[in-house]
Amino acid sequence: MVDKFDIIAYDIDNTLLDTYAIFSSIQRDVVEKVLGTLDSERYQSALMQSNSLQTFLKNYGVNPADFPIEDMTNKITEKHTQELTKDINWIASGKEVLEKLSTINNIKLGLLTASFRCMVEAMDQSVQISSYVDAVVTRDDVGEKLKPHPRGLQILQEALNVESGNFLYIGDALHDLEAAHKAGWQAGMIVRPNIQAQKEEFKKMKQKADFVFRNHLEILS
Repeated sequence: MVDKFDIIAYDIDNTLLDTYAIFSSIQRDVVEKVLGTLDSERYQSALMQSNSLQTFLKNYGVNPADFPIEDMTNKITEKHTQELTKDINWIASGKEVLEKLSTINNIKLGLLTASFRCMVEAMDQSVQISSYVDAVVTRDDVGEKLKPHPRGLQILQEALNVESGNFLYIGDALHDLEAAHKAGWQAGMIVRPNIQAQKEEFKKMKQKADFVFRNHLEILS
């Protein structure tokens, strides 16, 4: 399969690295200090559909304008960055697939994440994830144009210096797949337990994805 593509790019959180539980706990703690106790089911559903604190609050059913977004985001970012410098785990076969793909000369590899660059630098202290790819695009690079906006993938394509070809972006959320299609890329979905638990979201993602991977090594078949 991989010989079909000139660029293969990945999301990081909950796609390659098992950071979802860390982020979920930190954001919930910060939000509850302002909003009060959150309903667990609504929280997880809103979080799965979000790529920023603003979209989370909107998906949860409250008005983001009523909250100190910048202060809350800074607290989440600071705490999350601190945790990411500690031991974090690869999702099964995530490291192995990057190692193998990085040996294929005619494929460029990239990362596009909604995390800030300081978070990626913290991840690199633990797992050196950036060392496996040719370019990394973070939230700092795209500003307000977060996924599903295609700007991140457009920046990544420019950074990889590939004008045209077949490109694949693999992620764990609906906005990852939508961003890929808006950029003219094919969309790959990695199946994760927290996604399967959100049945309607999981169904939408399966319908949207060009490829569904049960594990990372399937792309090498």
